[in-house]
Amino acid sequence: MIKRLLVTIGLMLISQILPAQECGTPPFGVLDSVLRLGNDMIEGSGVVVRPNRVVTAAHVLEEVPDPVVSINGTEYPAEVLYTDPVHDVALLDVYTGNLRPIPIMQRDLEVDDEVWAVGFPLGGHQAANMGQYEGQMYNGDLQTTASVDHGQSGGALISCTDGGFVLAGVIKGFGAIDAGDRYIRLDDFSVAVPTPILRSVVYMAATQTAFYYREDY
Repeated sequence: MIKRLLVTIGLMLISQILPAQECGTPPFGVLDSVLRLGNDMIEGSGVVVRPNRVVTAAHVLEEVPDPVVSINGTEYPAEVLYTDPVHDVALLDVYTGNLRPIPIMQRDLEVDDEVWAVGFPLGGHQAANMGQYEGQMYNGDLQTTASVDHGQSGGALISCTDGGFVLAGVIKGFGAIDAGDRYIRLDDFSVAVPTPILRSVVYMAATQTAFYYREDY
């Protein structure tokens, strides 16, 4: 039987608010704050949310205990400050230079809002794929039609509101069809961590306290 399911994005093996009169593609000043993250063998993505603070997906760090962040071709070692595997989000302490943090959206997305999924698919160049917000899933995650692929875990879901680009979520997975012997990626089904979780991560950034969250069942 063919069924739909969510596939957590695997890692790619090697591998500020800015004004916006109209919600076109986010400009370089925003895109520059979505970073390549990984090590010599594995890549994911991350987002600058505070000076020297980068948020990513927790599952990116499962195989990258000593991650590095790439900024303009230079790699900087990152320290894991916080990880929440239940909600699939993590916070890193790493040098971010003059990159401007992307502010976290203060209101909820509305169905059909335009969004952009930004990250480094398949370990290649950065991509900003436009889609629409579809609504919240049963677990509170955000579902969109923006296309994502392996390597974009931890990247930014960006929206435009009140004349500026903001962080509406952090990419965590894509949808797929289980065809029995293989999974077929759905090009119009992606999932992101919602902003209430991200705001709690920013709080951790402010406290500068290393913390590991675990929920026992």
